[in-house]
Amino acid sequence: MSPIRLNRQFFVWEEGALSDPDTILRLGRIADLLSWDAVLARRRVIILAEAGSGKTVEMREQSRLRAAAGEFAFYATVEDVGQDGLEKSLLAEDQVRFAAWREQSNESAWFFIDSVDEAKQSGIKFEKALRRIADGIAGSQRKAHIILSARLTDWEFRRDLARLSEGLPLSGDPVVTPPPSSEQLLVSALRHERQGPAVIPNKERPLVVVMVPLDPDRVRLFAGESGAPCLDAFLTQVEAANLWRFARRPLDLDWLVAFWSSQRRLGRGHDKNCAELYDITEHNGNMRFCGSCGGDEFLFGGAERSEGAFWLGLTPPVVDTGEVDVLPDLRGDVANDVIRQVVPFVP
Repeated sequence: MSPIRLNRQFFVWEEGALSDPDTILRLGRIADLLSWDAVLARRRVIILAEAGSGKTVEMREQSRLRAAAGEFAFYATVEDVGQDGLEKSLLAEDQVRFAAWREQSNESAWFFIDSVDEAKQSGIKFEKALRRIADGIAGSQRKAHIILSARLTDWEFRRDLARLSEGLPLSGDPVVTPPPSSEQLLVSALRHERQGPAVIPNKERPLVVVMVPLDPDRVRLFAGESGAPCLDAFLTQVEAANLWRFARRPLDLDWLVAFWSSQRRLGRGHDKNCAELYDITEHNGNMRFCGSCGGDEFLFGGAERSEGAFWLGLTPPVVDTGEVDVLPDLRGDVANDVIRQVVPFVP
């Protein structure tokens, strides 16, 4: 199944500014949201998002779309780059295209390097990965757009941004802004203004953006494209059960849709037991509630997902081969401790 085109949006995050996506949206910060095109016009970008927000799917899809359009675009993980170097971390066919770009082309290339957080967890230092990227694009830095991703809670703003700026410095070439959208052109015409791509002196710094959670329209689009039956009824129950904080994340929305498709309800039933979790896990194939690791933010996220499982009627404890299904990245004892904070009667 092809990824669902959600036209994800981003807001710029400056040090010391609000970073929680929900808070930003509640304050009405809508007008200055950035599209993928605006983000990819920059040459050094870090994309931050919550666990389950769909960073990897989006990074892969943007790389695929640009390659399909005849541009040079490549996907790799920070962990693989840190271990093997930039070129060897690419697929075999991409290595051929990469060599052609570096040695023969004057065109720009986009490198989508995913998951700074997972690399850190695997013991790969961010600085090492940046050195490997720098080595890979040596001599072609000016035409390389480097897009990195990380979990919001794992980004050390000042320290990691300094590492990025030092490890992948920007050249002094002027920057050409992306062409205006059709809406911008219409507004300019009504105001009798001329608008087009602008060439500005390069004072470009690395851009740090946060991926915005799915809004209700995108939740509807995702659920509909995922095959949710009785779509209006599904969204009504999301609202009634106060499950929007899960529906906003594609990973969590995916299991909500799977549960709805199987049970035709969201919320606790009266005659369900823990076997229900095994049923939905078997139906969904890969039910994941938490993908974080470490820190208070992780524990909060695990508790939040456990609460969601509880309200869906997926009653803990459900431990199999040492792990709890709703928190697959945790040892069973740690996961049970998290669940007990939400459901006190877990033995």
